[in-house]
Order: sequence, then structure tokens, then C-alpha cells
Amino acid sequence: MNRPKRIFFVSFVVWAGPLIASEAPRKVLDPQMALRNVPLGEFQPSAYTQDNLNQRMAQDTAQLLAQAESGDAAAQMKLARAYESGLGVPKDDQLAARWYRRAAEQGDPEAENALGEKYLIGEGIERDKEEATKWFRKSARQGNATAMYHLGAAYYNGDGVGIDDSLSYAWFRLAKEAGNQNAADAVQRAESELKPQTITSGFERIAEMYEKGDSLPGNQAEAARWWSFAAARGDYDAQVALAVNKLNGQGNAQEYSEARHLCEEVAKQRQEPRAEYCLGYLSAWSWC
Repeated sequence: MNRPKRIFFVSFVVWAGPLIASEAPRKVLDPQMALRNVPLGEFQPSAYTQDNLNQRMAQDTAQLLAQAESGDAAAQMKLARAYESGLGVPKDDQLAARWYRRAAEQGDPEAENALGEKYLIGEGIERDKEEATKWFRKSARQGNATAMYHLGAAYYNGDGVGIDDSLSYAWFRLAKEAGNQNAADAVQRAESELKPQTITSGFERIAEMYEKGDSLPGNQAEAARWWSFAAARGDYDAQVALAVNKLNGQGNAQEYSEARHLCEEVAKQRQEPRAEYCLGYLSAWSWC
């Protein structure tokens, strides 16, 4: 089946249109217009007049540059935002990208996301969607909600990665939990339009990420929470995975009892080797 052209939608824009690949593509606002609305840290126009802001920035530029050159990530971020907006210094997209990179290379999640955005739209740097995704992933692993949202969009559109609707939903759902409003809108639309199994698979992808500790910090409790969401939707694989998670957890009687129940339910419904293994493991340790 030929899929229609997908259109990237970036943060800070109103998203309209279906999420399903087989339907008409979305229409979105210009990403560059959206990125101009990124907040500028302490340099807020609401707090200062334009003249005062420029004067203050001009007075502090030398000190800020010295701090940035010495490796101060916060100063590097301020300098990048100044060059990006032209507040107190001449607007320079290349210098903005350069200073975002310096901060990103120190692991600053906001800078990692900002650098990803620069690569995504080719502002001040050569456009490279794969490189954009790499930096979004680094930022998302540290909990940056906007970067999580960008990853959802990347997997939806195939920007720097292959199209993957379940992984797209997974990142949108994570971004929503982290507080991104655009992701909340994306999740709401997805849950009304995607196939139920795709959503269930999205829960499983999140559980796997927490379990493996690669795209997200390892967290077995969070993995169990997301396995339980998928298991509640009747997915046998998720039920077994949740049981195994419990077996690898605290190891108390309640955990083993819950694991046994899950494995028994799966074993009743179909021949599932992992469910049988689960029951055999419990029996060997006298928990059945």
C-alpha cells in the first residue's frame, strides 16, 4: 500500500489532520516560525524593554563570552539564545548553532534538543535529519519533553529514522507524561485513530526501553507499569513480560503470587512456552 507523504509537525504549532498513514496528510505551520517562539531564558521581553535588553546584553557580552569559552554550559546556552534571537548581539544562526553544540556536548538536555532542531530545519548548520534524531534521543533520555515529542514526530514522518507508528505513539505518550501539550494533543488524536494493537505495541515499546535502559534510563518499576498497561489490554506477550518483571523484582511472596496468576492465565488461553517456563520456574522455587 502506498503511504501518502507525511508532513513534519514541530513543537509550538497547532496540529491538525489525521494520524493514520492511509488518510490525508496533516497541514502544519512553518517550523521556522514555530522555533522563533522558543523562550530565551532570563532575557524575557516581558521583563525588559527592547532597548534595555539590548543594552544589558551588550554590557554583559564580554563576560558571558568568557564564561562560555571557559566551559560554562549555562553561559553557552545564554549566548546561543542571544545569537539566535539577536538580543544584545547581531543575530547569527551559525554562532547560535555553534554554542548550542558546545553546551550539548556537555550533556545539557535543552542544548541537545535545540541542536537537534537546528539540524532538523537546517538553520545555521547543514540540514541532517539523522543527526537531529541523534540529539533528540540524547535529550529525551534525560527527560526533555520537547525532544520526546520531536522523536514521536520523527518516527511518524520517517525523518532520520524509519516510519514506526507504535514507536511514534510511544514517544508521544512519554512526551505527554513529561508535560508537553502538543504531545497531549497528538496522543488524543492517535488513540482515536490508530489501531488498538498499535497502541498496545506502543506501551510495550516504552516498557522495553525502561527495561533495557538504552533510550530511557533503566527503571524496572516503570517497565512494570507500562507492561501492565499493555497486559490490561489483553496482550499475552505483555502479561508474560509483566510476570517475568515481577519475578525479577523484589522477590517477595506477593510478587510471585501475581506472577503465577499472570502465567496461569496465559497458559490457559494458548500454548505459550514462556508462560510454561514461568510456571516451571515458580514451581522449582516452591512458590506455586
